[in-house]
Amino acid sequence: MADKQTSRMKVRPAATRKKGNKPKNKIKEPRSTKKTITPHFVNVRKTTPVKSYIPPKRNLRILFTIDQLNVGGTETYALTLIRVLLKRGDHVVVAAKEGKLLDSFRALGCPVYDIDFVTQPMNASKIKEVHEQLKAILIQENIQLVHCHQTPSARLTIPAASQLGIPAIFTVHGTYVDKLFIENYMKKCASVICVSPILKKNLQGLSIPVHVIPNGIDMVEYDRLTPLFTKDLRRQLKIPDHASVIVYAGRLAWEKSDICKQVISACQILKESSDHPLHLVIKGDGIDYKHIYNLVEKINKKSGESFIHLLDFYNNMRSIYSMADCIIGTGRVAVESLACMRPVVAVGSRGYLGIVGKHSYEAAWNTWFADHSALANWSVKQLVTDIRQTLQTPQEIQEENAWLGRKWVNDNFGIKRVRDKILDVYHSALENIQTVNHN
Repeated sequence: MADKQTSRMKVRPAATRKKGNKPKNKIKEPRSTKKTITPHFVNVRKTTPVKSYIPPKRNLRILFTIDQLNVGGTETYALTLIRVLLKRGDHVVVAAKEGKLLDSFRALGCPVYDIDFVTQPMNASKIKEVHEQLKAILIQENIQLVHCHQTPSARLTIPAASQLGIPAIFTVHGTYVDKLFIENYMKKCASVICVSPILKKNLQGLSIPVHVIPNGIDMVEYDRLTPLFTKDLRRQLKIPDHASVIVYAGRLAWEKSDICKQVISACQILKESSDHPLHLVIKGDGIDYKHIYNLVEKINKKSGESFIHLLDFYNNMRSIYSMADCIIGTGRVAVESLACMRPVVAVGSRGYLGIVGKHSYEAAWNTWFADHSALANWSVKQLVTDIRQTLQTPQEIQEENAWLGRKWVNDNFGIKRVRDKILDVYHSALENIQTVNHN
């Protein structure tokens, strides 16, 4: 939505009616001078806030806040979680600055509000504006509970929810949470969710409940495709059928950009040391995208062959994963890759895990595939060794590892299990609010 439309904060909630129901008599309401907001897509009634506890068997009304709808692990996880909450019958509303995943969130059929959480500088006037926008959404959508996923948006959402007596949940997705945020915002939440054990350990002493619930994935959405269904992608990229394909997937910003550069270096070494054709496919987005693009162009030109491919036109991650002979990534990328039964070498923001297998599942979970903590540092030389070992592993052993990996992911990261655990946190937060109100 254009900024101009957002700034007008004009609301047009459209009530939906089941077929066969007769419309109620319309009562003309007096004209209001209050400003409200228009979501990208609205399919809800205009209501007033309900602060009473809703029993677990009833559906909930939840606001998800995300900084921006970019392509990343946090955003993809939120998309997946919202989908299964909607299927359960819950009413979910999204507030975020628009980005490349906007259409994916719109396709869910839930209201999506364009709120600018990330424009800098965020001066007092802008903070007040966003604060009022959030309060308008909370009231208009009859929200019972807020679920925040990133710190910039949480800094604005938690106070707005607190002012209306609505409980807030904050999910910690990484190691970026500082003491100031903990003191000023996190302690005002009803509960905190950490996506790995090490993140909970970092929050020892917090007076509110802290839960460890992993990033969940849809096992149907991430399943291996046969080569028959990945040929088109290979053809578009001009990758021969017999060539080995390495995939690096991750946000192209901060530490992940540095990892991407090292992966490029490792693949250059592998290509130069073997006659077997090798191609590297990079899938990601972020503030360093242009820098990575220029680097790829320079290397391809120097080698006389476009063996590094930077994808910005193709978003079917299942096909990208299924095409790979080895995937380098961390966190959610590693989980999705294992679900697609592909070999994974885990390299994260905090260090190196290496080849993921039954010997390293526990370490992978505890460190979130080296993204939140790591047992070892890493080097390009180590990465080259592990990629080469992965490519040379006999097919029979690869297949056994593939099935073990998918089973492990299903047992620990299936989205329905994750949803049920999160619903327990939601209902507990609402129960506590009810108890406080009664007292």
